[in-house]
Amino acid sequence: MDWTAEANRNTVGPVVLRVHRAPPGSVTYSATAVTLTIAAGTRSATSAAVLPVSRGDRLLVVSSAAYNHDGLTVRGRLQP
Repeated sequence: MDWTAEANRNTVGPVVLRVHRAPPGSVTYSATAVTLTIAAGTRSATSAAVLPVSRGDRLLVVSSAAYNHDGLTVRGRLQP
């Protein structure tokens, strides 16, 4: 899996996004090693970090800072 984060506007300060995962049937999320850092004044970040997932796993992204209300998209690409 590779990762892309894109904001609709430039960020005011740096924003660190960390991916968390919960196994199937659980509501307890644990931080993973996947982080994306959007530098101040930019709109995107990428990561080639690998995150093995199983069917039913749930993913959640937590931000270190507020970002523009126009939105932010995080995408992970599945690789068989």
